[in-house]
Amino acid sequence: MITWRGHSYWFTEDHRAVIGYRVVSGVAITTGGPVGDPARRAEAIRGFAEHCHASGWTPCLYSVGAELLPTIHDMGWRHLQVAEEMVLPLADLRFTGKAWQDVRSALNRARKLGVRAEWCQFRSAPAAVVPQIRAISDEWVARRGLPELGFLSDDQDKFERLLRSPDGILLVTGPTGSGKTSTLYACLNYINKPDRKIITVEEPVEYQMTGINQVQVNNDAGMTFPIALRSILRQAPNIIMIGEIRDLETASIATNASLTGHLVFSTLHTNDAPSAVARLVDIGVQPFLVASSVRAIMAQRLVRRLCTHCKHPADLSETEMRALRIEPSQMKDSQVMKAPGCDHCRHTGYRGRMGIFEIFIIDDDVRHMINKRTSTFLLRQRARELSMRTLREDGVRKVLSGLTSADEVISVTIADAN
Repeated sequence: MITWRGHSYWFTEDHRAVIGYRVVSGVAITTGGPVGDPARRAEAIRGFAEHCHASGWTPCLYSVGAELLPTIHDMGWRHLQVAEEMVLPLADLRFTGKAWQDVRSALNRARKLGVRAEWCQFRSAPAAVVPQIRAISDEWVARRGLPELGFLSDDQDKFERLLRSPDGILLVTGPTGSGKTSTLYACLNYINKPDRKIITVEEPVEYQMTGINQVQVNNDAGMTFPIALRSILRQAPNIIMIGEIRDLETASIATNASLTGHLVFSTLHTNDAPSAVARLVDIGVQPFLVASSVRAIMAQRLVRRLCTHCKHPADLSETEMRALRIEPSQMKDSQVMKAPGCDHCRHTGYRGRMGIFEIFIIDDDVRHMINKRTSTFLLRQRARELSMRTLREDGVRKVLSGLTSADEVISVTIADAN
């Protein structure tokens, strides 16, 4: 590494690729990009990210994932190109109108290249705009099915039966970044057949999918969720996907669509599956409409997968077993694994992510309870009686199957009440 004219330059070991950067308030903002073939470019940026992590800086060129460091080895030349185009106009840290135009142009090119790109302005770095490049392409999404989401066999069978429902609403809930949209696209992949007309309403359209009609919401042009939904219902679709139910008008149209023979997929922001009922009622949907339209609710979280190259059999500590409420008898047939880290996972022990799920199926008894405005606590009790596994219980199953670690499950789930 050398410093010249106020900028630092990081070199690869063979000195054939270089990245220039400036550190502002703990954010390493790149002022140049590596040169050479795509493989060398990817290796250079990965090394730079590791250099930033070791120095305690946040790299401004990274892939949003399960950790701070980027999964650069999963990034192709298109992602690197977009990242460089978004960073270079802002290298001088002066957020001018011209810089904004350049960023907008880069975002538009990113969409054409099939790359998800967003930007945000951090006040910790004066006028610094830090682009976030997600290493996800339309081709990758088109190949993604239900098995890749992380379902165990029994949950996948149950979810596939729900996807074959002729009508009703299927809701996916969870916080921002929990993989709800990816799950919806995997559902559409599963049911996308030539004899089915599928229309989606999204803000924005995150992935282009063949055989599906996708509508992008544009509030400035008057194309809101309710207006788009009213329009597409005249097109006689079989299946509708709504990016998110945010207000009463959208919820009412979705409910009425499901009651008139449409299968509707959508998302809500709730912490668990039973809470989605109270959320819909709070929005303003009448309980009898919720009871008659919603078929099932699935809550989910994302946990990191153990690296398949370095994981090996191991035992859980007493602290981990106590935190996850794992009985010694459950360890007899378990395949608990731990991963120390290797070159394939950048010595983190993890590579990729998977979901843990909580599937709440609405039966006649639950519908009766919803009509009576029963509390979420009692709905959860009834769901447990119907063999619903909580997020933590599903996470425990995946720990015992050697798919993820106890630390991951503990960090993203809360303890279940006795």
